[in-house]
Amino acid sequence: MTDEEVKANPSSALILWADKLTPEQFDYCVRKGSSIAIACCFDKLTEEQFDFCVRKMPWTALKFWADKLTEEQKRYCEENTK
Repeated sequence: MTDEEVKANPSSALILWADKLTPEQFDYCVRKGSSIAIACCFDKLTEEQFDFCVRKMPWTALKFWADKLTEEQKRYCEENTK
């Protein structure tokens, strides 16, 4: 995918092309499509990207990855999803 295509549709890029994105494109998509990233690309996220997604989308993080959250992340999610 071109950078223009990625920027126009970051969530679609994650769903369809996560394995083919450059690291820069993948990071852009993670930051723009955090709910998709945390739901569909957990195994590809760095710790930093995962933490970013957790803080941006706490409900989604709890729903999909409660068992993968640190105690701090879990506490953050619980406090921010009430």
